[in-house]
Amino acid sequence: MKLLIKKEWKLTVTPVPLLFLLLSALVLVPSYPYYVKFFYNALGIFLMLQAARENRDVYYMALLPLTKRDLVRARFSTIVTLQLLQALVCVP
Repeated sequence: MKLLIKKEWKLTVTPVPLLFLLLSALVLVPSYPYYVKFFYNALGIFLMLQAARENRDVYYMALLPLTKRDLVRARFSTIVTLQLLQALVCVP
């Protein structure tokens, strides 16, 4: 499982979600709407999944000798980690 999560972070996660994660610092701007930073995170995850689709990541993962459940857990844990990182950035 650790190797699949490492594969997700190296091959699937593009710089876009990480860049949008930095936009969570907009919470420090007075009168800036809070819901916009969550939209940036959702947009980054959408673009990450779209890039994985265009790079045929599902076909690559289908060739691996693993169960579908492990593949979905790795992708899901990557997305949850990105969302938790955004919440962590917004806390201060």
